[in-house]
Amino acid sequence: MISILLPVKNAARHLAESLSSIAAQDYPDYELIIIYADSQDETEAIIHAHPWAQMIHQSGPAGLAAARNEGLARAKGDLIAFMAADDLWPSYKLQRQAEHFRMQPGLEISVPKLRFFIDNSGPLPPGFRDRFLASDHAGVLPEAMMVKRTVFDKVGCYKTDYATADDVDWLMRAKEANIEFGYIDDVLLMRRIHDGSISHSPDQFAENRKSVVRLLHASLQRRRTEGG
Repeated sequence: MISILLPVKNAARHLAESLSSIAAQDYPDYELIIIYADSQDETEAIIHAHPWAQMIHQSGPAGLAAARNEGLARAKGDLIAFMAADDLWPSYKLQRQAEHFRMQPGLEISVPKLRFFIDNSGPLPPGFRDRFLASDHAGVLPEAMMVKRTVFDKVGCYKTDYATADDVDWLMRAKEANIEFGYIDDVLLMRRIHDGSISHSPDQFAENRKSVVRLLHASLQRRRTEGG
């Protein structure tokens, strides 16, 4: 079974469309766990309109990394997929990556392509560059990848002490642990760009730079320790 983990907070604007793309999956053997943080919009009502999804209230620390970790603690699947409340999957996303694991038994992380698309309901975030639209990109984002549950036993969960880039830190730890990555050319994540895209805001870029410096230092320290 595949466990899909979807953290949400004030996500009403695009959540129903995201849930529809999950409901349309060709692969039937999955569970959807929505990790809900208290919201000031209609997010909770939209979730209740989709009773096939499990909803848990985020009870631990705030933030995306903590929400993902709470979802992991509830997940029952052998494979883990993350989703964002404003992104879309093609109907064959789960099927294609489940097949990827069947074809390569030693595979631990399946990495597809992703494609950015512009939401027409508002202006673009100031930090977004048009060149990102010119081609598809390696999907080294949680929402694109699919991961064997056992990888989290080897690598650990997402660290909650980074303001941003916790997913980059996790990827670096996975590389250091010699986790087996496999790549496919299918575009399996449609990454929505809109005026609320936090990851492309100038403030977020500044925070990302600070976090990346920290995690690079932490990675260097780990390798020095392991090297004796």
